[in-house]
Amino acid sequence: MAGTLSFTRKVVVVTGATRGLGRITALGFGRAGAKVVISDIDDAGGAETLRLLREDGGGAIVNQSSVTSSLTGVPVNGLCVATKGAVIAFTKTAALEAAKHNISVNAIAACAIDVPGDMIWQWIGETGTSPEQIMAALPVGRMGRLEELVAAVMFLCSDNARFITGHTLPVDGGFLAQ
Repeated sequence: MAGTLSFTRKVVVVTGATRGLGRITALGFGRAGAKVVISDIDDAGGAETLRLLREDGGGAIVNQSSVTSSLTGVPVNGLCVATKGAVIAFTKTAALEAAKHNISVNAIAACAIDVPGDMIWQWIGETGTSPEQIMAALPVGRMGRLEELVAAVMFLCSDNARFITGHTLPVDGGFLAQ
């Protein structure tokens, strides 16, 4: 899962790591040698994390968005689209504020990642859309794998991506290229 990226002697903080994409991301970093800290919604904890990143000489933050955001919309899903679009706007602002501290801030915009119980499966259940219909809508013809999403996050957190900040990386099987 980790490919050639090593996070030995790195501390990684993963928020929302109790289930779904957050959990698999935390596990992926752990397998790549990182010391993983898991957290959840907590303003004081977020401020403390930023302070620690500054003291350690920088770092990387990757926010979780979606292709159903400011990148594209989905009928009857307005609240999700609005909040995920806000994540992208926040990512850009945070990147400008954190850059002087050697902290990069980016986002991923996931689409149809096959995580049992996660949003795509909830949406399939609510709309009656079949998994086959989802796969047919993606140029790659399949849903995304967990390790592909984790690899994208790990790349954005790696030393190889230190000059990338303020961007949203679609992890979408080519959906936005259509």
